[in-house]
Amino acid sequence: MPIEPFYFDPEQLRELAISRRDLYDSASPFPHAIIDDFLPEPLIDQVLAEFPTAEAIRWNLYTAQGNTLKLATEHEELMGDSTRQLIAQLNSGTFVSFLEELTGITGLVADCFLLGGGLHLIERGGFLNIHADFNRHPRIDLERRINLLLYLNRDWKEEYAGQLELWNADMTACEQRVVPIANRCVIFNTTDQAYHGHPQPLNCPPDRARRSIALYYYTKSRPLAEQSPRHSTLYQSRSGAKSRGRSQRDRLRSEAIRLLPAGGADAARKVRQRLRQGSGRRQTNPGSSNWQAVGSSFAAAMSSEPSRHRSAYLWSLLHAGSVARTLGYPTIAALEFGVAGGNGLVALEAAADRVRSAFGIEVAVYGFDSGRGLPPPSDHRDAPFLMATGDFPMDEVKLRARLRSTTLKIGLIAETLPEFLEETRAPVGFVSVDVDYYSSTVDVLRLFDAAPELLLPRVMCYFDDVVGYPWGDFNGERLAIAEFNDAHPQRKISPLYGLRHSLPKSQFNSRWADAMYLAHFFDHPRYNEDDGTARGRRLDLA
Repeated sequence: MPIEPFYFDPEQLRELAISRRDLYDSASPFPHAIIDDFLPEPLIDQVLAEFPTAEAIRWNLYTAQGNTLKLATEHEELMGDSTRQLIAQLNSGTFVSFLEELTGITGLVADCFLLGGGLHLIERGGFLNIHADFNRHPRIDLERRINLLLYLNRDWKEEYAGQLELWNADMTACEQRVVPIANRCVIFNTTDQAYHGHPQPLNCPPDRARRSIALYYYTKSRPLAEQSPRHSTLYQSRSGAKSRGRSQRDRLRSEAIRLLPAGGADAARKVRQRLRQGSGRRQTNPGSSNWQAVGSSFAAAMSSEPSRHRSAYLWSLLHAGSVARTLGYPTIAALEFGVAGGNGLVALEAAADRVRSAFGIEVAVYGFDSGRGLPPPSDHRDAPFLMATGDFPMDEVKLRARLRSTTLKIGLIAETLPEFLEETRAPVGFVSVDVDYYSSTVDVLRLFDAAPELLLPRVMCYFDDVVGYPWGDFNGERLAIAEFNDAHPQRKISPLYGLRHSLPKSQFNSRWADAMYLAHFFDHPRYNEDDGTARGRRLDLA
């Protein structure tokens, strides 16, 4: 049976906006509107009927250093026809005009990428801690100004929890709780103090889930009083203290205690500088502590959980996460090419956990492998005297049972990599290449032909087979890298020279330091931006 298309009536929307705009502007704790019976009930029924279950599609799992547990997808191809048509209407000029009339914010732009939005599904036990949202869109570089949440939960009882909570600016009180019942729409301004979430774990029956559609709207700029440096999601403590401010100061004071005996006045100066940077004011170099933050997080992880971590993966992904935080990317992707048994992929998941904990950056982990071991070698450049077809097979069932959130791409890289580039939204921040062959490495490096928005301006790379016998400049991964560089004037892959001198002393003689490379994308529109790795910009006379 054909689905009747739905279109908003401009006049009805205008009347709604006029009737609500004064209440919207004066609402506490920040401007918002709660609109029941927002859409025709038959449309809600259609969207609910096609809303996918947790098992029906490949959802993105969000955990954010223990601050949330939810499933989401922004991929419209995974949505039903009624849902896609509704989202198109919510992103239409007619509806954006309604939002401008309601909120008083002009120049709104709908996010066609649905970054962080789309369909949200939260099962029993899921939650989302109180937070303020990331403030700039990493792909279109606009300011996030408006959130729209449309709830789709028939017969939802308050004892199920899941109420949307709106908190005041000093995090001392929840001033509004909104039960997420079907056909209820919540619209609100997003600023660094628009704290919201549903922190109570869901207590719904096992066969129920909290369903919603989330859409966000942006502008080119925002009022001066609301401006702040780029940031990812700012999670808050409900104890009455803002976690972004106070916890940062607590960490830095602890760091001062650790550094002062050895570093004296210089350490004190650095800590004071970082405390000033934590105040929210834009600094000349807001990310000057990234190297130190990476080193500190790396050392702590290797000290507390050495068996969980692979040094190259942990250090590289921490670096990528710190850069992503400085540049305002809320999520990055980490890729391992050549999974084999899967030990490296398990370690990459552990490193992703550490990045979430240290920097609040989500990491989408992907593993690429044929699943059947090495393919046939092509010629001498693949070193066939060292390896043979079928070496390093995978027990896929065993590995999938061990993995928690990784997406496995099973098949030849020449086939699975294009699929990944079509579906991914998070920019790649780290790549591990352990495919052994020259020919397979050539296929991997096609990743670096991707559009700039799918890559950080510089990507950390670990190449497993560039050190030791029998690898050299004329076979294996080194040859593939050299050929890539020759063919790409604006994109280069270079050894990370002298890295061992920036690592903890325990890692100075590590083999992996000689296997680290950095992929540079000179044509990336953000290549020349400060990414937080500058260690200092003054050399005063002693």
